Amino acid sequence: MLWSNDYGLNWTYIDGGFVNNYHCACMAGGEFGAVIGRNAIFEPLAAYTSDSGQTWDTFDFYPTLNNVAYESTVYGCHFFTPDDGFTVGTTFDAGGFITTNPDWNSQYWEAQIFPGIMFFGIDFINNSYGVVVGGDYNVTTYIYETYNGGINWEPANIHSDGNTMLDVSLVGNTGYAVGTFGEILKMEIASVIPDKISQPYRLYNYPNPTQNHTEIFLELGQSENIRLVVFDINGKEVEELYDGFLTRGSHSFSFDTQRLSPGLYYLTFASATVITNRKLVIN
Repeated sequence: MLWSNDYGLNWTYIDGGFVNNYHCACMAGGEFGAVIGRNAIFEPLAAYTSDSGQTWDTFDFYPTLNNVAYESTVYGCHFFTPDDGFTVGTTFDAGGFITTNPDWNSQYWEAQIFPGIMFFGIDFINNSYGVVVGGDYNVTTYIYETYNGGINWEPANIHSDGNTMLDVSLVGNTGYAVGTFGEILKMEIASVIPDKISQPYRLYNYPNPTQNHTEIFLELGQSENIRLVVFDINGKEVEELYDGFLTRGSHSFSFDTQRLSPGLYYLTFASATVITNRKLVIN
């Protein structure tokens, strides 16, 4: 880690490690800044400064969902303040994560987990609209965006060659993502970004297709009563996964599909304001 106080004309060595890797640095204004990466035993590594980079406190942390901590590597970060920021990266099982609540007093940071999707870069243009980018070994390009400050992330409408995006920069109403095999993507951003709008939910499951088990992930923008049900292709209810009150935030449900015949099913989410279906394929 190097530090400069003269706009990069001169640099001073601050800190280093034999096999510690830092991948991203973010100065959040004032005297606070953070760098993130990975240590020697595949734990996310973070360091922060409260004196404009002259000294740094370093510690390991884990993206955590439902009391499960994930071994990970962090590749991107964006902080507005010490207590308001995001990190993104890859989990040990080739998934991805977005931490949502930095806690410099804890090793366990609340996160959203994205099985099968690896994230490498993140940027925001304000405290509402942000973009994360990644991929899955150059088969599919993944770009997700949020309009409500990271409560919900939805896939962006993009056209690409399937390469993995490694970084993103948002400038005005335009976003640029760069990735493997020299690909550069340009996306236009809505000229009016809603201020902290409340998206009601985000629902997905993995693996899909599946043979005997799938994990269902639900993220709620507000606390409410919900019902989560599986129907077959004829509209017959085959499994009720949940019926009741859930608090705002991230939840997961395990679904054993071994007793069901191969075919197409529908995962239905219902609340007071939303009813939606997701396809579930059982091989």
